[in-house]
Amino acid sequence: LYMKAQGLEPLPVYHYGEDIKWLHNMLEHGVDYIGLGGLVGIPSALRRVWLDRVFSVITDEEGKPTVKTHGFGMTSVPLIFRYPWYSVDSTSWIKTSQFGMVYLPRVNADGEFQFDVTPEVIAVSDQNPTQQQDGKHVNTLGPTTRAFLNRWLAHCGVTLEEAACNYYYRAKCNATFFKTVGEARKEH
Repeated sequence: LYMKAQGLEPLPVYHYGEDIKWLHNMLEHGVDYIGLGGLVGIPSALRRVWLDRVFSVITDEEGKPTVKTHGFGMTSVPLIFRYPWYSVDSTSWIKTSQFGMVYLPRVNADGEFQFDVTPEVIAVSDQNPTQQQDGKHVNTLGPTTRAFLNRWLAHCGVTLEEAACNYYYRAKCNATFFKTVGEARKEH
């Protein structure tokens, strides 16, 4: 309120674990955009219960939001699709790239990539210690999953060799994944 009185437009943030009265307080003061934070590290089931409660307060009878919401640290694809977010952010995609891995979209029965469900995370770098674990590294994938991975990399304009050797190409794939999640959510 002090910052608003000084002519600024801060984004108020309601955090996991705070009393719900603070959310009501924000709404009573007429904010039109609220950040939702403190969710990183909270188990998915608890995040969902908390977000259900928050969105029951900030949506109308038809489930339409009455304010814009920004989800800080929101990587969970099912939660991105479950709620009417205005925007979300996360650093997981870049950290996944850093650790030698790429997101691999799940595929449906027709072999089409799905962007509304949790993806697999596949290590592609020889520097990654998971290379000996079945199904966790490209070297241990079965032929079907390996074919889907190669198809996904090609979709991203990246070869397996590039992804294995260079962080930039893994980041390109992971950014493409979340960009496509955003596009799929808009169509949802």
